[in-house]
Amino acid sequence: MEIVCLDMEGTLTEEIWEKVAHDTGIEDLGKTTRDIPSYEDLLDMRIEIMSKEGIGLSDGDLGPGMDRTEDQVVDAFKRILDEANKANILSGIHCASPEYAAKAIKWGFDLVTVNSDVKLLSEMANQVVNQTRKLI
Repeated sequence: MEIVCLDMEGTLTEEIWEKVAHDTGIEDLGKTTRDIPSYEDLLDMRIEIMSKEGIGLSDGDLGPGMDRTEDQVVDAFKRILDEANKANILSGIHCASPEYAAKAIKWGFDLVTVNSDVKLLSEMANQVVNQTRKLI
């Protein structure tokens, strides 16, 4: 069995964390798995920086991001799906919402994920800040 998954970030859209680093002026937030191969270590570093700096992110802070609906992007997805189907390869996509995941499945994606590291990091950073506030 073969699986194809398209990582939009850095392929169809800009690298989100490079934008966050630029917007915040914190160079380390621009690091990716090219710089820190362990994704767990990379996320831990981002959470630590965001908690220390009091940074929270929402999807709106990052521009269009995931769940793209522009015709050009949707057409690219469908072309990839067509080629994957012709080659009998399973296809997957990251989605930011259950609604978009359902759309992706209707388009023909075999695998979907719901949520993003940005949302997860933001939620974790907010939890850490709120827990600290309760303790002081």
